Amino acid sequence: MKNIHLSHPEDLVFDGKDAVRDVISVFKSLLNDYNQDENVVSVKYDGAPAIVFGTDPTNKRFFVGTKSVFNKGIKKICYTNDCIDYYYSEKTDLRNILRLCLKYLPRVAGVYQADFIGQGDGNTTTFTPNTITYKFDDAPTENIIMAVHTCYVGSNFDDMIAVPQSSITMPGLNVHWVDGTVYYNEEAIFEQAFEYSMSAIIDQLELINDDEFPVFKTKTAKTQLMKLLNQHIREGRILNAEDLSKQTGINMRVFELYELIANAKEILLNRFIPSSNVECFVNNSPTNHEGIVIINIETCMMIKLVQRYAFSRSNFNNKKFANAV
Repeated sequence: MKNIHLSHPEDLVFDGKDAVRDVISVFKSLLNDYNQDENVVSVKYDGAPAIVFGTDPTNKRFFVGTKSVFNKGIKKICYTNDCIDYYYSEKTDLRNILRLCLKYLPRVAGVYQADFIGQGDGNTTTFTPNTITYKFDDAPTENIIMAVHTCYVGSNFDDMIAVPQSSITMPGLNVHWVDGTVYYNEEAIFEQAFEYSMSAIIDQLELINDDEFPVFKTKTAKTQLMKLLNQHIREGRILNAEDLSKQTGINMRVFELYELIANAKEILLNRFIPSSNVECFVNNSPTNHEGIVIINIETCMMIKLVQRYAFSRSNFNNKKFANAV
C-alpha cells in the first residue's frame, strides 16, 4: 500500500457496496471523538512536488526521488546529483528541488514521503508550492521547508507498505518541518449534523441492490467515469444524479449516494482544526488548508477530505509539477 494516490471517499461508491461500508465504518469511528487508536489524521498540505527520501533498504545508500521510486518499470532513485540530472534533464525546476533535497535532507535510516513547500532564506514568509499560498508568522531560516507525512516499511521498493503519520519528528538543522497535527472540534452542532448525514447514507445504501453498483470491465472504463466527474468539478458545474445517470447508464441511486457521502465529508472537514499557525491563501484571498488525510488502521483505508469545488477545481487548472514523476 504505497501513498501514491489518495481517494476521495465519495469516489469509492464506484468500487461497490463493501467499499461504501468501509467508508461508513471509518466515518463512524470519527463520530464521537478523534480516536488516534483507530485513525491517523493529519493536515493535507498542498506542497509540490512529492518527495520520497531516505535509505535504500537494498543497498543502504541515501536517496531522493519522486513517487517514481515506486515505478513498476524504471525506478528513478537518485543517489547523486548525476542521477538527478540523468532522470530529470528536461525538468529544470524539479531537478533543482531534488538537488536541494539531496543536499539538505537528513540522512535518516527509514524511507519517508514529504511535500516540498519552499526554500527558506530568513526573509520570505510566503510560499506557493502549488495552488495554496502559505504564510508563516516568522520567515523560515532553514534551507528547505517540508511537510513529511508518511514512512515506509519493507525490504525493497516493490514490497513497501505505507505507514502514514499525523506527526513525524525529524532531525535536520537545515530543514523547516511544518506541523501536520490536527485537533478535534467538539461543538455539538457538528455531531448532530454528522449523525443525520450518516443516517441518510446508511438508508440510501439499503435502497441499492448489489447488482446496481457499476461493474467496470476495464480500468479505462472507470477512468473515463472519473474524468467525467472531474470535468464537472473543473468547470464548476454541480453534479446532478439524474443527469449523470442518463449520461453513464449507472443507477441514479448510486450518484445520490455519492452526493450524500460528499456532504458528510464537508461536515467532517469542519470537525478538525489544524494545529499549525500557518495561514492559507488562494489568489490572495484567505482560505482553509486544502483538507485532511485520514487513514483507518482497521480497514487500511486511506482517504482525503478535500473541498473539491474550492481546491480540486483550482488544482485541475494548475499544471505546476503535474508530471513530476
